[in-house]
Amino acid sequence: MMTDQKTPLVCSQACVLHSSELETPEEKARMAENLEQTRKSYDLVAEEYVRRLYHELESMPLDCEVLERFAAAARDQGLVCEIGCGPGQVARYLHERGVAVQGLDLSPRMVELASSSRRGI
Repeated sequence: MMTDQKTPLVCSQACVLHSSELETPEEKARMAENLEQTRKSYDLVAEEYVRRLYHELESMPLDCEVLERFAAAARDQGLVCEIGCGPGQVARYLHERGVAVQGLDLSPRMVELASSSRRGI
């Protein structure tokens, strides 16, 4: 959500599990384990994910149109955070259109690969 103010929009770098939604310690442990398994899975496939998807927007005109409209509305409104950025193809696209953007991903390997391919973001 963009605001009328020019203050940066900030997102947390941690996933939050709401205790009220998880009734038992076992459920909390299961959620933490699922989160860790997801992180490890994306770390394992990160290079292939980048190879297959980093240039996907080149063949997605509808998505590009939506991103163009978002970029026009978000430009000069503050920092945009792409949550679940993967290799950063959307963040790169927005950055190239003048949007102040940063990416956030659960997978440290995805973040590493995104950082190496997104100069200036």
